[in-house]
Amino acid sequence: MSDSEIKTPKKTLRKKLPKPKTKPSDQSSSEVKCPQCDSIVQTYSAPETTYFTVILSFITLVLFGIWSMFLLPFVIPLSKAIIIRCTRCGAKLETHQPFGLFSLKDEVMTLKCGECALVISRSYLLTVVSIIVCVLIYFWATSESIITPVIYMSTTWPEYLEDCGGEVVLKNTIRVTETFTNKYEGNSITWDGYLMRANENYGWFRGDHAVVILVKMQPSESDIHADLILSMSDTSFYANRAALASLDRGSHFRFNATFVSPGNEQQLHHLHADYIEKIDGFLEIPAHVHNSNYRYTLKTQNAQSNS
Repeated sequence: MSDSEIKTPKKTLRKKLPKPKTKPSDQSSSEVKCPQCDSIVQTYSAPETTYFTVILSFITLVLFGIWSMFLLPFVIPLSKAIIIRCTRCGAKLETHQPFGLFSLKDEVMTLKCGECALVISRSYLLTVVSIIVCVLIYFWATSESIITPVIYMSTTWPEYLEDCGGEVVLKNTIRVTETFTNKYEGNSITWDGYLMRANENYGWFRGDHAVVILVKMQPSESDIHADLILSMSDTSFYANRAALASLDRGSHFRFNATFVSPGNEQQLHHLHADYIEKIDGFLEIPAHVHNSNYRYTLKTQNAQSNS
């Protein structure tokens, strides 16, 4: 047999596959057969956002409003599902819903700062959320139970002008501020005036300014400007919605309101109204527009012709 006929068996080089690495967040990895890549690999689990996270976050935002900013950082991690994936191909092997996990010790949040990491378990997050909810309920309950007594004054509009009117402001603003703080602030009155304009504010956080009403009083401090501004909360607005809808420019109406701030050269007298009632009477008030200084002025003939 010749040397050429003697064949040296070739060495089969087998490429060693890298050992699957388990992610640091995985504490319950196990070896399973992945149906996607048909390999026996270790799995890893990680929290991921699902439709349940979106729905629960939206409900929290609607129920708690501005206070949801303190709850969402905890609600979002708590509502995430735990997804078990293949370390080789990344295929999803199993899903554990947020409230169907094996233990409250499951890690749902990892806070990293440089080389340091803080791993927070579900039990700690539930504890923090429970404390925050209890605090919010406490403040809500105590604020609802405290009823501030309403003090109605018999002071008329002309008498108020003698204390805090424009002429007094021009002479001594310090006296006006002192008089308003000691005599009027927080107290309520029942006056009547004429509607100049009513605007509804649109937005998430309207507070006590859901509606803003410009009122012309008699006697008036100005020939063309409003004398005072009324603001209404959402609750008062919905309670007086029908009465507001019945008012036109120049309509005579009676209102109950609480003093907020006195007027000066830049702003009108400000009151919070909680009741409005249309009464007999009418005052002819020309149409108004905003000029560059955001004050109400009469329309010119040119503006009327252009419109």
